[in-house]
Amino acid sequence: MSDKHALVEIAQKIIVESEDNQVLILHDIKGKWDVPGGRLNNGESWEQGLARELQEETGIKDFTLKSVMGVENWVNQDINRATYGVFFHVKTPVKAIDLCDDHNDFRWIVNEEQVSKLPFFSEKMRNLIKGILTK
Repeated sequence: MSDKHALVEIAQKIIVESEDNQVLILHDIKGKWDVPGGRLNNGESWEQGLARELQEETGIKDFTLKSVMGVENWVNQDINRATYGVFFHVKTPVKAIDLCDDHNDFRWIVNEEQVSKLPFFSEKMRNLIKGILTK
């Protein structure tokens, strides 16, 4: 058995659903559609990280955590390190978005067809969003 343990980053990915059942997606400066989220800071709880990332990337402060939807791993090319992302589903009454500099556009999407036509960060994310829109 090896004594080596992987050094990984932990990230939150936040699928934001409005009260009228639309899902928020953000267009990142690298050209892909994504959802709000980012790396968990040292000493930060999941709840603190969710609230911080959601507010930093969208301005949303008012939300309710609905569920943990899944986990995915990838290599973060910016830091060349394995990243494990946890997908959360939150609901919010807020529709006004204040984008951070990491994103250049946003959309509230309403149906599965819209999701299918866009280039997303990952297929898992696309499928989780479709699941919310078709419930």
